[in-house]
Amino acid sequence: MLFRHSTLVIHVVIVLGLLMATLPQAIAQQSYSAEIIINNDGVVKVVINGTAASGLNKYPAPVDPIISTLTATLNGKEVASIYVNKTIYIATTLNGSIQIQYIGNITSTDNYLEFNINDIGAPVKLVVTPNIVLLDIPSKIISVKNIDGKLVMVILPPATIKYTVTKPSNTGTPRTGGITTTTQPQQTISTRSPVQTTSRNIGALPVQPVASSSAMYIVATIIAVAVIGATIYYFKKMRATNTPDILDKTDKMILDEIKKAGGTIMQGELQKILGIPKATLWRRVKKLSRLGFLDIVKEGNSNRLILKKRI
Repeated sequence: MLFRHSTLVIHVVIVLGLLMATLPQAIAQQSYSAEIIINNDGVVKVVINGTAASGLNKYPAPVDPIISTLTATLNGKEVASIYVNKTIYIATTLNGSIQIQYIGNITSTDNYLEFNINDIGAPVKLVVTPNIVLLDIPSKIISVKNIDGKLVMVILPPATIKYTVTKPSNTGTPRTGGITTTTQPQQTISTRSPVQTTSRNIGALPVQPVASSSAMYIVATIIAVAVIGATIYYFKKMRATNTPDILDKTDKMILDEIKKAGGTIMQGELQKILGIPKATLWRRVKKLSRLGFLDIVKEGNSNRLILKKRI
């Protein structure tokens, strides 16, 4: 399996290299913006918005992705994409609006979570939800706002983000199924002085498409689409067997218990078996559902957890 995966990546790199070396660059510059969201459960979601032109488009990845979660849509329809060397490539014969989404690759220790923001040559937006506490402040902050209880920073990469996930407060209002809504205190930060600023526009990073002016371009684009499409199909097949690196011991324990129960279990019963707090279990269940491991089905005043894919 590893050999086949490595060989496929090598072939894609060769094809992309030939395309970039032989095809002319378009004069027009395409818009690009990147948003990094640290969700309440610690999962890092990346959203890239921009435009695409007919040809081979490349978009720098602000955070290294978990490959199996990478999706791209052009004018609302899913298109093939490939990630190579901190860059996402999309070949198309159409012009339009592009959106790329994926889960970022993070590392964890006993005390904190961490991920790197790559130097993409333009500012990025970092959104921090209320349950997240930053352990360090990026040095190149352009702006800081509080929007609907979320800390929103525009920063200039590169940067390393370290954070922890806090426990919900005890001032929540009980809901059905043992779920609790919580009111989190507003986060405050003290920025380093002086704060470095820049006049660059967050949406001004150019994306370099390939111009279409010859039969060679058409043939090359078809080859690129075919190779990238085959790669996407291969990675989607791997999702059934690959476990993202961000699953820790507790996540795997939850999945193991559901597997032992025959692939489905009530959330309250699972909580009694594992002996962990209800709020903690709910955050973990939502995380596993977002990553595609579980379905959450409402039954009366509780939730039924259904295993979608196994470790």
